[in-house]
Amino acid sequence: MSKEILIHVANGEKHVAVVVDGKADHLYIERDLHPSRVGNIYKGKAQDYGFINIEPDTKGFLNLADEENPFLSDVDYGKIERSVSIGNKISNIFNKRQLADSTPVTNKKELPVEKGEEVLVQVIKDLIGTKNAELSTKISLPGRFVVYMPWHRHDGIPKKTKDLRERHRFREILKSFNFAHSGGFIVRTASVGATETEIIRDAKFLTAIWEKIQNLSKQKQGPVLVYQEYDFIWRVVRDLLKSDVDRLIIDSREEYMKLRTFAETLAGKAMAEKIQHHAGGSAIFEAGGIASQIKAMRLSENAASKYQFCL
Repeated sequence: MSKEILIHVANGEKHVAVVVDGKADHLYIERDLHPSRVGNIYKGKAQDYGFINIEPDTKGFLNLADEENPFLSDVDYGKIERSVSIGNKISNIFNKRQLADSTPVTNKKELPVEKGEEVLVQVIKDLIGTKNAELSTKISLPGRFVVYMPWHRHDGIPKKTKDLRERHRFREILKSFNFAHSGGFIVRTASVGATETEIIRDAKFLTAIWEKIQNLSKQKQGPVLVYQEYDFIWRVVRDLLKSDVDRLIIDSREEYMKLRTFAETLAGKAMAEKIQHHAGGSAIFEAGGIASQIKAMRLSENAASKYQFCL
């Protein structure tokens, strides 16, 4: 079975086609009109209402740095960890005293978050129309094979992995993650068949990102963006460029250079070698009739499961 990923970049749109045995299997499209903030991490600053005498699952407000116009968003207090300490101004927002563990608090009715207090939050749902974006203080950093949760000490293995030998292998690999000074890891289903070296490289990449976030948080005053999630094309490399892919072809020279560097850091030189630049005179989707297949897929009644449109 042959498998390719074709990427077309033009006019503010990015089209990604996964081609299996010469046939378009999945299509992903993103428009740059409204760049997604999902995955971004901000050092937010509490405002002067909505914080005292509320249940843990009640919504509050934070002021976030968003280019020129900060926006107000919801935050799920039920997901705030008990011992949050990043920089001087981010203190334990449930209790002012230091706590030894980081288990979530679910029965506090008073959350002593004062006006001007700062806390790290991650966007989990974009702002849509007049509906505010949704935030969580349960930070997570997804990689190719694992998800790193720096404030959650639990390690997990995907339930979909039924092979007992593979589950045991994952547990042994997780035990070797002594380079992570805090938090825990969830092994992704995509790790099945991945080598120990690949999984460990991925975990180290994520912990390095978290260290940069911590350092920036200590240096900057909120509200400020401290981590921006990778863009659409880079997420394709992270989530789709696996060992079963023969090659990834992209028609933007600029994006090609970026992807080669990113892929080598994230997945190693061998994986980066699969990325090629399409410099031919014909459109990248014209070869093999892929363009007509994509058009048919977009018009098909049952295309919903294979056609993803991202604004």
